[in-house]
Amino acid sequence: MHNAALPLHYVRLIADMLSGMGVNVPEVLAAADLQMADLADGHRGLGFVPFLKLMHAALGAAKEPALGLLVGERLY
Repeated sequence: MHNAALPLHYVRLIADMLSGMGVNVPEVLAAADLQMADLADGHRGLGFVPFLKLMHAALGAAKEPALGLLVGERLY
């Protein structure tokens, strides 16, 4: 079975978006057992379950139902 991981670049985009909204980013990252320093690691990825935990915390903290769309907009 392949263990896919989301590149931390994507998580950095989410963190930047949350920071701009005034969200406590370290608190959100902690939901996925991440720290701000982890985002600098260009070789690390984030598994599916930690990503779900991260997004659940991000959506709750940001109170922005379109958060995924806003982050996706920054990708392109």
